[in-house]
Amino acid sequence: MSRLIGLEESWKQKNTSKLYASSWAAIYFLMDSSQGRLLLKNIMLAEQESPCNKLQPKQLKNMLYLQFPDFNKLYSERLKTTFKAHNF
Repeated sequence: MSRLIGLEESWKQKNTSKLYASSWAAIYFLMDSSQGRLLLKNIMLAEQESPCNKLQPKQLKNMLYLQFPDFNKLYSERLKTTFKAHNF
């Protein structure tokens, strides 16, 4: 997920299916725990503070690693588990 942050230009390319899949995998990871849901809430609140400006990649990464200091390991482990459907 940390590689997804700041890839705005990549979304303008024609083949975005991998980006969408990676984005949904990240959202599923975050929505699967109270810690992840809190991070999403904090991101949305931070974005509301200045609606005309997007958060900078550094800000998002700081928020991510503050909430999940061992994020890369946790996320890699999660990607190896069986997919489970969510009802959001």
